[in-house]
Amino acid sequence: LDEADQCLEPGGDLIFLEPNWPLFYKVELFVSRLLSQYWSFAAGIHDALASEWDTLTYFFNNRHVIKAHLEQKGYKVSRERHLVHQWILVCRKPE
Repeated sequence: LDEADQCLEPGGDLIFLEPNWPLFYKVELFVSRLLSQYWSFAAGIHDALASEWDTLTYFFNNRHVIKAHLEQKGYKVSRERHLVHQWILVCRKPE
């Protein structure tokens, strides 16, 4: 976040597109494992999710850290959406 803050001009928007709902990813992990026997694309999805599972879990449990850090730097949340599979956060850097 600090590096993004250095690159962003005052008044610029910082946009996060991050995973949102753990159950969605658990189901995707399970289904991709089942389908991987028949479809190599599903195997790739399963391998990618499995290898990133610790990172995803950490994010699901700690996304408040991102918001707190941005608030400390004076960013204002201009839009926040929670879709089934994605968390969208748009913050404006102070002028």
